[in-house]
Amino acid sequence: RVLKALAAKHKVSTSMGNQGTGLDGLRQAVEVVRAGAIGEVRELHVWTNRPGGYWKQGLKRDDKIDVIPATMRWDLFLGPAPYRPYQKKYAPFSWRGFWDYGTGALGDMGCHILNMPFMALELGAPSWVEAESVGATDDSAPLWSKVVYQFPQRGKLPPVKFTWYDGGKKPPVELVPGATKLAGGGSIMVGSKGVMYSADDYGRTFQLLPKERFQDYKPPAPTLPRARGGTGDKIYNEWIDDCKGGPRCMASFDYAADLTETVLLGNVAIRAAEKIHWDSVNLRATNCPKAEEFIRKEYSWGFGIS
Repeated sequence: RVLKALAAKHKVSTSMGNQGTGLDGLRQAVEVVRAGAIGEVRELHVWTNRPGGYWKQGLKRDDKIDVIPATMRWDLFLGPAPYRPYQKKYAPFSWRGFWDYGTGALGDMGCHILNMPFMALELGAPSWVEAESVGATDDSAPLWSKVVYQFPQRGKLPPVKFTWYDGGKKPPVELVPGATKLAGGGSIMVGSKGVMYSADDYGRTFQLLPKERFQDYKPPAPTLPRARGGTGDKIYNEWIDDCKGGPRCMASFDYAADLTETVLLGNVAIRAAEKIHWDSVNLRATNCPKAEEFIRKEYSWGFGIS
């Protein structure tokens, strides 16, 4: 939120490194939903196969000390986090599961997989969030979590109930007409006229279901710009073009800060272990004082924001 405000104040070009935002398939999916193909969407499900075999969570701190690799500056890795001795389980990859360095499966993958439906449904801030999880510690994110967000009506768009799943949990397969199993990660938007199922972490591919209802469907003419270059270059090219005076980058902090804030609010609900009624304007859980310590962080090593 601070960076979003500073970017606006100083009129600089910004981009979140969220690869999917630059992809043609994600933008087409957004256009299809906004054009009303699946009708009014009141139900959204998003899931990931993390942490699983990717990294571990539900860990507790111990006193083991490993030798710092010669190619690593451990003090720079720690940055604003409290000091602790180096261990291989923290870096270079598994930092994702530790609260001091990462944000668990929800924070790590939520900004990718929720991105397309968040944009398509123009979700903004939720009114409340509630979580259930197993295995969370003071040091590490849970073994699995299921987080429910309720979004209010947005103009003419109806309220949306969004459920997040990770660590092996998934939505009911029956939500996807004709499916017998779900992908390792993806999203399902349930509308009054049909379902959009994306079996992709970046929302770049999708199906409209049931198939017989959409067999002759043609996507609307593009209403969103398309970034130049190949798949891996688009997110960077669009930001560079913005820096040079071109169109506003779609992954700018104007959009990405709100997406990130919503995702991370789920972690606040996990750590507070209470339903959170959310006052987005004032950045406050109105019913849960113990959520405050997870909303605003105390920084070490002179990294505080004044």
